[in-house]
Formats: sequence, C-alpha cells, structure tokens
Amino acid sequence: MRKMLPALPCLLGILPVAMLPNAIASIPTVDLSADTARQVVVAEGTETVYQGHPTTLLLPDGKTILCVWTIGHGGACGPMKRSEDGGRTWSALLPTRDSWTKARNCPAIYRLADPAGKTRLFVFAGTGPGGAMHSAQSEDDGRTGSDMRSLGLKCVMPFCAIAPIEGGRKLLGMTSIRRPNETKEERSNVVVQSVSADGGFTWTPWRIVLDLPGLKPCEPALVRSPDGRQWLCVMRENVRRVALYMTSEDDGRTWSEAKPLPAGLHGDRHVPRYAPEGRLVVCFRDTGKESPTRNHFVAWVGRYEDILAGRDGQYRIKLLHSHAGSDCGYPGLERLPDGTFVATTYIKYRPGPAKHSVVSTRFRLEETDEMAKGIKRDSPSGILMDDDAGQFTGEWVESTKQPALVGSSYRHDNNRDRGQKSARFTPSIPEAGEYEVRLIYVATPNRATKARVTIVSADGEKTVLVNQREDVLVNGVPRALGLFRFAAGKTGSVTISNADADGFVVVDAVQFVPVEVARAERAGQRDAGFRAVAGERRAPQTDARAKLAAAVAVSPLAPKGTEPSPPKPLPAEMVQLAKDAKPQDVDGKSYDLVVVGGTASGVACAVRATREGCSVLLVHHNRHIGGMMSNGLMQWDALYGGHRAPLFTELLRSIERHYIAACGENSRDHQVIRYTHEHYPIGWAEPHVAEREFNR
Repeated sequence: MRKMLPALPCLLGILPVAMLPNAIASIPTVDLSADTARQVVVAEGTETVYQGHPTTLLLPDGKTILCVWTIGHGGACGPMKRSEDGGRTWSALLPTRDSWTKARNCPAIYRLADPAGKTRLFVFAGTGPGGAMHSAQSEDDGRTGSDMRSLGLKCVMPFCAIAPIEGGRKLLGMTSIRRPNETKEERSNVVVQSVSADGGFTWTPWRIVLDLPGLKPCEPALVRSPDGRQWLCVMRENVRRVALYMTSEDDGRTWSEAKPLPAGLHGDRHVPRYAPEGRLVVCFRDTGKESPTRNHFVAWVGRYEDILAGRDGQYRIKLLHSHAGSDCGYPGLERLPDGTFVATTYIKYRPGPAKHSVVSTRFRLEETDEMAKGIKRDSPSGILMDDDAGQFTGEWVESTKQPALVGSSYRHDNNRDRGQKSARFTPSIPEAGEYEVRLIYVATPNRATKARVTIVSADGEKTVLVNQREDVLVNGVPRALGLFRFAAGKTGSVTISNADADGFVVVDAVQFVPVEVARAERAGQRDAGFRAVAGERRAPQTDARAKLAAAVAVSPLAPKGTEPSPPKPLPAEMVQLAKDAKPQDVDGKSYDLVVVGGTASGVACAVRATREGCSVLLVHHNRHIGGMMSNGLMQWDALYGGHRAPLFTELLRSIERHYIAACGENSRDHQVIRYTHEHYPIGWAEPHVAEREFNR
C-alpha cells in the first residue's frame, strides 16, 4: 500500500500585505490588440445584451472548440456554441436545458475522465437554486446534455481548475469561497479544493488550502511542472492586486507557503497552457498598478522555472483592448496542433453603446517572438567582463558542455593542478563609488564548493569562498561576492584561484554593478538581464579542438622522423543528473511504476508516467543515465510524419535552443539542426550536447 502524507486541515499562509510589492514588469510587450484579422466575435453584445465570462474546451480532434458563457455580468448560464475549424467560425447557439438558465456565474467547461478511462463533458456553474455549485454533463461531446444539478458545495466561483491526480484515479478541483463564519472581512476569499473519485459526478467537502487574513486570494489555476513532479497554483489577489502562487509535490495533499508572482503576471483569472517547445503561455486580465497594459486582456510568455525563480519571463502580449476599464479577461485558452493559440474572453470590444461581446484572438509564438526581438529590453548592468577578458595562469579548458550565461562558452580548471591556476579580471571603473561584485559561473554537482575569489578594491584585499554547486542566479539576479568601494580607473581586480578547491573551478564572467542598480534588481524593480546571453562562437574553442586533434597523429606532410607530440588530457567534465534520491528517501515507500535501468527508453517511460500523475521510481547504478541514446531514443522515436514520443520532441527543441544560444539563430549550425529533425535528427548534434540535454 502506498504510504500517504497526512492530510492537513488547511494551510494558513502568513503573507503580510507589506511583503507584496507593486513591482513593474521589466519585459517588453507585443501589441496585437489592433490586428482585427486575428479576431473573431463569438457572441456580439448589443445595447441591451451583455455577453460575459466565457470558458472554452478543445476536443481531442484538435479542431473542435466548445464555448460556454453567461448573459450579464456573472449572470445566467445557457449560451453555448461550437467551432469545428479551430475557432475561425462558430455555430449558432446550441440547444441547452432550461435548467441551465437557473444557474449563474462564470460557467466552466471541462472534459473529465473517470477511473475506468471513460470521458465526459462537464459544465460547472457558480450558483444555482439553493446557492450551491451546479453541474451538467454530456456523454457525446456536447451534442446533448443533462440538466443542471446541485453539487452541495457553496462557492464564489465554480471550479476554476480541475486536474487529474494519483495517476488519473482521482480529480482535484480548486476554487475560492467566502471564509466560513466570517465576521470581520466583507466579501472575504479563501482558496479551497475538493476531490472526485468518480470522474466529476460527486466531490468531497471543501478543504481550505490558503487563508490570508487581510488579503483575498481567489480564482486558482493549475499547471503541472515540465518534469511532472510538481503542481503550480497561480491565484488572483483582490486587495493589493499582486497575484500569488504556491506549489505542491504530493498532488495537493500539502501546499507551500504563498508567494507573490513576478510582476509580469500580476492579474486576474490566469489560464496557463504549454507551447509545443515547452514555454508557458498564460492569459489573464492585467491588474499591475504600473503596467502599461493595465485593465486589458494580455498573455505572458516565459518558462515554468521563471515563475519559481521570480523572473518576469520573456515578454507579454496585449491581446485585446478593453473599452470598459477592467471589466474583461475571464478567458479560455486553447493550443491547436499547429501551435496556434486561441484566446477567448468577454470584453467591450469597441467604443459606443454596445455592451460586452465574447471575442477570440489567435497567435503563434513564432510570430510574437519575431515581434519581441525589435523591442528594447534590459541587458546586464554595470561592467560585465566575459571569460575571454581575464588573464589566465595555467591551462584552463574552454567548454560549452553547459549553456553559458554570458557569451557562448565558459572556462574551467579541468579539476587539475591545485593552486597552479588563476584568472584575473581588471575592470576599468568609470566613476569612483560602491559596486556589487559578482562572479558568474555555470553550476553543476561536480563544481568546487570553496572556489577562492580575491577582490582588490579601495577597501583593501578580501578573499571569498564560493560554492559553485549552488545556482548563481537567485530570483534572476547573480549572487554577490559583496559590496566594495573602487576608485576610478584600473586599480582594482578580481582573481579566481583553484587553490584548495574540491571540484571544478569555473569562470563564465565577472560583473561590477553600481550599488543603487544592484539594490533595484534585488528588489524586483529592475531586470538583471540574465537569460543566457547569447554570443558568437569564438575562435579559441576551435583552436583548442585543433590542438587536441593534432596530438592524435603526425601529419603526412610533417618532416620525416617527426615524433608525435604527447597527447593532452581530455576535459574531465562529465554529464550527470543534477540530483538523485538517497536510500532513506525511498526506503519503505511504494510506487505506481518502478523502472529498472536508466536507458533512453526507460527514462522516456518514467518521464511519461510521471507527467500523467503516477509516482515513479527509476533505479540505476549511477547518476549517468541515457545509455544508447544516440541510436536508441533518437532514431527509433523519429518518424518522417512526426514523433512517437513527446519527450523526443522536447529533446530536439532543447538541442535546437542550445545551438541558437551558442551559434546564433539561423546560423549554419542552427539551420543544420533545425531542418534535419525528421530525417537524421541525432547525427548532426554533437554527442555531448545531446547527452546533456537528455539528462536535463
């Protein structure tokens, strides 16, 4: 029997209002709101009819979309339409039961599976007769449907998110309710959840999972992490308008403390979806107090990891312009098989007497990526000295095995010759003052835990030990070596040494940031600019490879009798898992699936099962997984018409991103990888690149 953590009655988060800064998003905004060619009116408002609060559902055929909404703000349910061409055209109103009109507020449509695997369509409404949430279901993908019936759960909104848990055996539903027995706060909100074990027909009583006195969290949305191990819950907040998030590693049995979302995601009624290559797209109503798109319907583009690290993401998209202030933005968001996103909301679409309409717009990230390139964004601040600006003592190895944060490569000491290697950086300080000094490096488990760094400044000389196994970026900002006063000119320096090191000593760059700018970055008021700054591949890397190749044999053109030069040691960097489980972490526990052998196929199986909600134990004799990857996972999972395994597609995208960062987008190296995916996908990727991305 699987051992379960005890269910907690509630998570009483303590998040003082003072801890919620009204930060400004530092990322650019792509404006699509005036592009009417992208837009479709699903249901047009009139001077007397207000169309409100839609949600949508994409059926498994990849082209049929259903949309349900209300008449009036939070009004009666009943309207429903179908699109059979991916949202380009819509049917007339579909017939629904009269009982639907007696239920009110923000209908939500889902396709849910019961434990036997049978799927049904459900529509949930906020309140019906008796004041509780109501639901109706369809056995034929919405062509016919049942009456609305009470679920016995009182709420403010119907389920804002429903997700499969425990390998699909149960469903987790989340929404918000008024605090029970409330006597102090008018219109309070607490976040609650319920579980269904029969595919959505019946639900357990509410369990409060977030209660923040003085704040009003609500409208939770759920998205699973790319590795399938974690749920992320993002939420609206009605007092400070600073949206929140929390995470769970046990299918919602327990949740972390709530934290503020990055400023780029401050808004209401978030709906997240993954893009094909792994980025996250989130639609919502913008409520950022300093946001240039405040009160309009927007989308955020970034990565799951950006949210956890407190980074603003890549860019935002203004999807539709509201002509009625903040009364918009409860959306549906669907991703079609070709990567097109269809975002649908209610909005006062045009000025004039007509009330709100239900409107959709469509976009592809390939388009918006190109638009975002032309928008100026923050770059790393102060003085940034890449590794090629250092004076190196001893033989350092230039490497691209891990993605560099600055430029295309970094250098390491090859874990050899302790105390005989150093790298000195001498900045040209334009103006005397106090600077935050940062060492930029690429962290992996084989790095030194006490890399010696000596800073010479107007304050004198100070030595700092750096644990290079820890990520250098904290909330998107590099760790600081400290604050130091520097005189103008070249009187100061930073020297990295491998003396007494217990692993690889790594140098990617050294940065000197004026103290005022550094404080703004750490307060979230300015972007630090570190998103894997791409650069061109430099000649020294080619030279190093040429020297290694020349040591293998004597050229036939060399003079007779020439002796081969002694071979130089190859780089000792290995590609390993970032972390693994200790015996005590797994002893005595049970799992849905145990995979013995970390081959490419075994890993693919384990990842797939994890992403479907199963608990998986992968057993291997070391931390170096993915055996026979180049002729196993890669070739067998590649088809001319597409890919068998989603994991394989992700791997190819990751490899492509590496070559974009290292060599530049549309460079020859990138083009070779990009245009040979379906035919000979692995033969063109360097083995260490494919291996690293697979292990990631």
